[in-house]
Amino acid sequence: MFPFETLPVLQNQKPVFVLASSQRTGSTLLQRMLNSCPRIMIWGEHLAHLSVFSREFQSLMEWEIRHADERTAFLLEGYDTFAPNIMPEVFELVEAARMYIVGLFGMPAIKLGRPVWGFKEVRYGAQMALFLQECFPQARFIHLTRNPLDCLISMRRLETVPGGWDPEWTVTAIQNWAGINDTFLKDKGKIHNLFQVKFEEMIAVPADFIQKLAGFLEIPERDFDEKVFIKRKSWVEVTDQKMSAQSSETPGLTDQDRALLTDDYFVQIAGQYGYQIDI
Repeated sequence: MFPFETLPVLQNQKPVFVLASSQRTGSTLLQRMLNSCPRIMIWGEHLAHLSVFSREFQSLMEWEIRHADERTAFLLEGYDTFAPNIMPEVFELVEAARMYIVGLFGMPAIKLGRPVWGFKEVRYGAQMALFLQECFPQARFIHLTRNPLDCLISMRRLETVPGGWDPEWTVTAIQNWAGINDTFLKDKGKIHNLFQVKFEEMIAVPADFIQKLAGFLEIPERDFDEKVFIKRKSWVEVTDQKMSAQSSETPGLTDQDRALLTDDYFVQIAGQYGYQIDI
C-alpha cells in the first residue's frame, strides 16, 4: 500500500521522461541538469524494460475490449453466465499500469523528497511516449538527438577503452538513431507536452537552454545549476580514469560506418533534423 501522505502527489502526476535517440546524444548531461533541481529525480536507463510491459499491456487491453460483453453479462445476470475471460474495465487496467510505473519510479523519488520524477532512456521512440501519455496525461516529454556522425565517433572511441564498449552496440545504436527519430517525425503531433532539442543547441548557450527547459517544466530557472555544463561526466571518465591517448583521438570511419550513415533511409531522417552528414 502507498503511504497515505503520498496520495495527493500520486493524484497529480506530471512525470518527466527524457527519450533520447541513441547513446552518446548527451542524455546523461541532460539528466544531470534536471537532477540539479532539488525537486526533480530523473532515473537512468533500464534496458527498455517498459517495452515488454507496454506490449503486454496493449495485448491485455485488446483482450478486455474483445470480451467486454462477458463482464457486462456477469454484472447484469450474475455468476451463472459464460464469463471465462472477464477482466476489469479499460480505465482500471490503465490505472494498474500507471500505478506500476509510479511504484517503479515515482515512489522511490518521492521518498527522496523529489516529487517531480521520471527517467531517461535511449531505446524508446514516440510509441513509448504515447503509452506513457495514456498512463499520465499530464506527462512532459523531452526528445533529445545529436548529429549521428558525432554519436558514432564517440561510440567508436569508447570501443578503444579496455573492457568497454562492444562494436556491435555501436551498430545497433546508430540504427536506433534513425528509427527512434523517425517515430517522432511521424507521431510528435500526438504527444501533448513535447520539448524537442538537439545536443548542439543544448550546449551552445546553456543559459538559453535552461531558460527554455525551465519554462517547459514550469520550474524557476534559478533551481537549475548551470555549472553542470562546465564539467561533463562521461562513461569513460567513470570507468577508466586513465583513458589511453588512443581512445581520446578521433577514430577513422570504417566501411561499415559509411554504409550506415549513407543509407538512403538514414540520410533522409538525418536531413529532416537538419543534419547533413559529410563523410
